[in-house]
Amino acid sequence: NLNRYFGNAQAGTNPGSGDATLQLTATANTTPAANFIGLTVNIIGGAAAGQFGTIQSYDFATKIATLNGGWTSMTGSATGTPDFTSQYEVVPTITLTATPAPSTDAIIHCQVSGLADVEQMLIIHPGTGYDVTAPPSMTIVDPGADQNSLLAYNPSFEIANGVPVWTRTDAGGGYPTGMQQGQLTPGTTIATVSGDGFANVLQIGGYLYVRNLSREPKDGSNMEISGDTTFYTVVNVLGYVNTGGSTGTALIQISPQMLTQDSPVHGTFVQFREEYSSCRMTG
Repeated sequence: NLNRYFGNAQAGTNPGSGDATLQLTATANTTPAANFIGLTVNIIGGAAAGQFGTIQSYDFATKIATLNGGWTSMTGSATGTPDFTSQYEVVPTITLTATPAPSTDAIIHCQVSGLADVEQMLIIHPGTGYDVTAPPSMTIVDPGADQNSLLAYNPSFEIANGVPVWTRTDAGGGYPTGMQQGQLTPGTTIATVSGDGFANVLQIGGYLYVRNLSREPKDGSNMEISGDTTFYTVVNVLGYVNTGGSTGTALIQISPQMLTQDSPVHGTFVQFREEYSSCRMTG
């Protein structure tokens, strides 16, 4: 089982150089000091919200956690100094190891569910320069958890444009903005996305976007997708648009529906057959 500790901070520091600190709630005295070492502390509300750091030491008597360096902002903005209004969570740390080493390391945060397992992995910063032929391996740091279970957790990474990508299975709801007297309060979550615009979105279901069409396909045509043994029928062609020159793009309704495991990668060759015959034998 993974560990997640949260509460209202008593105080904190944010030095220009050296190691920052955060004084945890006074009720943290039930957790052994060794269980905090290597974990990530996130400020989730109040002063200095949106920044995080990795704990390198913890003083059981004073409840002061010392970080490995300074605070890091999730948004890249200037960091602030936590105080008694700051709400925090302490969660397992995720580290990635890759050979060859990336140009910039990715930053991934682990969200722990109410069942004390991995709810989802959030890519805070995708990093750069990961080798598509040698995806990184992941390590979960949580001294208070069963270490054999952590070693058994071995997710696979898909690398595109030199960065790890991920799939969200359930966005959930009721995201908290912070904590008031130990109780989470519902609010609105706002995300800012920056990068080159890459998104690895599989085309599944009854519709496919197809580009570089030499002309608009006809309803009833057979559609063959390279690498897929299933023959698809064009049910309807929606929104065919000439994109310039002699090619166009269209949203095509198909039958049967496209399954996740059969979804074609970007740039897969597609062929349409409009003239075909069938033979009916009776006896």
